[in-house]
Amino acid sequence: SRGEMWGQVHLSKRTQARRQAVGIVALVALASLLFLASSAAISSYIHHHVVEPIEHFLEKLGRFANNPLEPVHEVHHSSTSAKRVEMAVVENSVARFASLLRVTLGEAGSDIISRNLHNGQLVECNDR
Repeated sequence: SRGEMWGQVHLSKRTQARRQAVGIVALVALASLLFLASSAAISSYIHHHVVEPIEHFLEKLGRFANNPLEPVHEVHHSSTSAKRVEMAVVENSVARFASLLRVTLGEAGSDIISRNLHNGQLVECNDR
């Protein structure tokens, strides 16, 4: 009777502890899934809105460094996103600067432009 009651209480506590453990594991699993989903969403957003525009810009800049005489076309974004418009302004500024360099230095200066863009340092022209 007393021993039997103690066994029922003990089993009752054990069952309750198992249920709590299963509940905690389920809660941790749900939190992990939410964390993974939000991480994937943030990563996708950053890649689309930050990385891709910068890669596109650097690709354009690399093409200009390799061949300064090739025309760099201005970007016309139909998007109203502020970040896209800002990137378009930067790209268009570089395109205008590139055309000014082409007009100012001409074909003879294309080598100077290319060397400066590849080295990242100013190359002096000693052709006097």
